[in-house]
Amino acid sequence: MHSFKTIHKEEYASKKQIFDDAHTAYKKRLDTKSVEVPIYNTVLFEVPFARISYIPKDKTNKEAIKDGILALKWRGDITDEQYKEVMNKLLEFSYLYGITGLLIDAMELGYVSMFARAWLMLDWIPRMQKQEIESAKLAILRTNAPMHKVGIDYVVSYLQQMLPYECRFYMSKENAINWIFRK
Repeated sequence: MHSFKTIHKEEYASKKQIFDDAHTAYKKRLDTKSVEVPIYNTVLFEVPFARISYIPKDKTNKEAIKDGILALKWRGDITDEQYKEVMNKLLEFSYLYGITGLLIDAMELGYVSMFARAWLMLDWIPRMQKQEIESAKLAILRTNAPMHKVGIDYVVSYLQQMLPYECRFYMSKENAINWIFRK
């Protein structure tokens, strides 16, 4: 007879294996894609509520171009599906470009549900962990609106526990970019 604890462990192991298998298949698909690292600031993905762009470190140095930043700019209220779509694109681009610098511009971010934030912590972050990044920087542009600040701070504190990202908050995009590029 199985105890509840045993069943729970077996169910967890089964779900973890399904997750690991799906993630392995996902990475294999991405590994077959070839991408050319942009030389200039380039919009990689854009929808009315968000934009993901690539910012190269040095447009004149071919090696430094690879050390670019993925920049995500949120705009307005976001549904759970929109949030997932954008975050999954961000994850895909971070794999394809080997990114260790992220800039999240949440200055115009509107409502994001608790469900979407829970999905980020339980689904997206474990997939990001699979990249096995040694060290990375995450700069977040945010307003000082109390509710906005509390929500972002909570997610970032969890991110810092789970991912090897050094994280700082900024009010200026230029200062955030300069900090990420400083090694």
